[in-house]
Amino acid sequence: MKENSRKYTQEELLRQLLDGSSHPEELADKLASHGIVFDKPYFSVCCLQMEQEDRSGTDVLAFLRQVFSGCCTSYVVRTINRSSFVAITNFDDSEDTYKERLEELRERIGKKLGCAVTLSAGGIYENYGQIYQAYREAIYAMDYRYITSTDCLICYSEISTQDESFNNYPYRQLERLHDCFIQHDLNAIEKQLRSILDFITTCGVPLFVARRISYD
Repeated sequence: MKENSRKYTQEELLRQLLDGSSHPEELADKLASHGIVFDKPYFSVCCLQMEQEDRSGTDVLAFLRQVFSGCCTSYVVRTINRSSFVAITNFDDSEDTYKERLEELRERIGKKLGCAVTLSAGGIYENYGQIYQAYREAIYAMDYRYITSTDCLICYSEISTQDESFNNYPYRQLERLHDCFIQHDLNAIEKQLRSILDFITTCGVPLFVARRISYD
């Protein structure tokens, strides 16, 4: 029971880093006490989407934690959609070497799971307090699979139109929706879905972003 409690708390702390709901200095001691250690100078976030249902019988989360740890210091969590995952990465490679490692990792994951895998990467930062920004960028980059292609690596830094629509995205509403699903609060889920639809219709959300939100 103690181990299960510890794992849940660790995941909760990771999610706080991803959504930026807590100040990094407030989390510093908690992170270390729950085995979350960042010992490299650079940080980023990757989103991984399995484009088909996994039929390999693999414990996907355990496998992803293993392969990401072979690439860099990393912490992987599952999203509401059980075919998608998020990894916080901490590394000391150059940007080009990091991208090469991610592409190799993506190919290895796809081969093991026997399905197409799309991997997106947010920007690279030097402070773990900016993990939430890298996460938003990785989410945004993942949307581009609807207008480019799947089964590839998509980096936010290589998206030429990144400044045009990055802010027109219901990040907070989707984060609240995630919490509502965890709490099994149907009324709150309905409320957040209405809020997301209102955001889409009033804030000029690009079509490919609206399509991704509707699809997921």
